[in-house]
Amino acid sequence: TLGRNDGYVIESAGDVAGALDILASTMIDLVISDVAMPDADGFQFVRRLRRDRRFHDLPVIFLTADARLATRIAGLRLGADDVLIKPVDISELAARIEAVLRRSTAARTRLRGRRYNLAGDFTGMPFADLISLIDQGRRTGILAVVTPRAAAELRFDRGQPMAVTYGTLAGEEAFYALLAEREGRFEFDPCSLPGNDSTRLRIGCQGLLMEGARRLDEAKHNATLPPDIKVAPLQDRAAKLATIAHTSLPPVAALAMVEALGDAFTLGELSFLDADGLVVWTETQDTATTRCHVLLVTDAQAGINALVSSAAPMDETVIGSVLTAPPLALALTFQLREERQVDVLLIDQERIHALTPYLRRQPAALIVAPAGGDLLSLGVQAHAAIDALVATLEPVRLLGCGNLAMRLAMGTSEGIQHRYHHHTGVLGDPGADLRALLQVVLRPQPAMGLGHA
Repeated sequence: TLGRNDGYVIESAGDVAGALDILASTMIDLVISDVAMPDADGFQFVRRLRRDRRFHDLPVIFLTADARLATRIAGLRLGADDVLIKPVDISELAARIEAVLRRSTAARTRLRGRRYNLAGDFTGMPFADLISLIDQGRRTGILAVVTPRAAAELRFDRGQPMAVTYGTLAGEEAFYALLAEREGRFEFDPCSLPGNDSTRLRIGCQGLLMEGARRLDEAKHNATLPPDIKVAPLQDRAAKLATIAHTSLPPVAALAMVEALGDAFTLGELSFLDADGLVVWTETQDTATTRCHVLLVTDAQAGINALVSSAAPMDETVIGSVLTAPPLALALTFQLREERQVDVLLIDQERIHALTPYLRRQPAALIVAPAGGDLLSLGVQAHAAIDALVATLEPVRLLGCGNLAMRLAMGTSEGIQHRYHHHTGVLGDPGADLRALLQVVLRPQPAMGLGHA
């Protein structure tokens, strides 16, 4: 009826799998979904859609025979635009569809009408990345910043800082104080500046960012160590790591692990680890088990989704609430045949330093998969923390999952080139889910020489 009377082009599917196939190959403007379906319910279907950045704003209307208020509320909380009870009058359905499409069209019209400039807030673009963008673009103008504490003004001449003020601070100290701010709004006004070089800062953007990152890392490291946990100095930790037995991972065992992880019925077990538990968990060496230990650095929510998708069922909200009490960590362990084990430790890209002091095992692989596959979501502090992680733990293999900019930035870092591999995609997308990435780092490659667990 919708196609005949209202002129819509309709694509239909009898189950969730068919719907996902359509969405992967066809531009869709609206989804109308039943709640009861053969392979999954509509709520699970929409929850899966909302995890994919392509479908964040895709309008959804639920149809259900369940008239309970709780069911309608649950559908709306999932992000559905409307919930209708069957049987539904087709004219009402057509009117609801028209209203939903009108709202989405209006939203796109507003976006097209916006005048895009270099403006936003630190949640979308951290201050350090903003400065790098101005530096690389050799931009001239004034950057205005407002944080919860004070207002700031930075003047740039062809990408180089001429003057910086922040509240009562000025010069380099004002810049370092801004670098520590997590909240703030900014706008860059491209304009010509007076040709007075006497106000130019002595250090360029990259020098300021490196020194600021060093100060932040030092302050954060000192502030995040609980007083009841004794952490050995860096050189002592390196010596301790050298004493841990490195179990050889024969190619046959690696290939068996790859094959096992390719089976969708192979599920892992989730574990919550506090500081002491994390030390014991990474330090313990079970000689009877061939163990492949992997670190996954990514956005917290993306990491939770990745681990949960390969684990026995557990409520995601419970996991998220538990992880809000640092320094707790989330780990996923696959117990495979013939005493083989693959375990993945999730490290939030915003809290790398909080967990690093408790790691006591050389990882077979370090996977870096920033939010959205975008290098800019990894700020200067995260870059420095990853470099420190690589230098301290010396992972046998490194895998970057994301865009080309990430490969260019990470794959050329000193001491990483010969170990670094790149995978184009976003963690969680088809072909870049956790199992696929684990198979990439586990698969024997003579040039890489994977030989440690």
